[in-house]
Amino acid sequence: MAVVNGRKRFRKCYLGAEQYTYVTGQHADLGLQIKGMIQELQGEPRLGGYLNALAEAIEARLRDGRLGRGEALELARSLDRLAELARRLREYAASGPPR
Repeated sequence: MAVVNGRKRFRKCYLGAEQYTYVTGQHADLGLQIKGMIQELQGEPRLGGYLNALAEAIEARLRDGRLGRGEALELARSLDRLAELARRLREYAASGPPR
């Protein structure tokens, strides 16, 4: 809270999509639960969690035969791109600036 021109001003922060069932519901078919910034602040990296959840969803759809050929090829192309990014991330982690 701050006082500006004699009036109290409150600053509101948005920290969580998990409170909004509409957002999470729109991604339920992917097995993806949207996380808020609060998880990041509590030491739970969101990005890695999202990637793992998506990998599990793809594996489940593949196992259950719920992927069409076109979708499978599209996902394979996206995963090829991520595989290249994984290689670059490993290089960065090995030689990049410490954090």
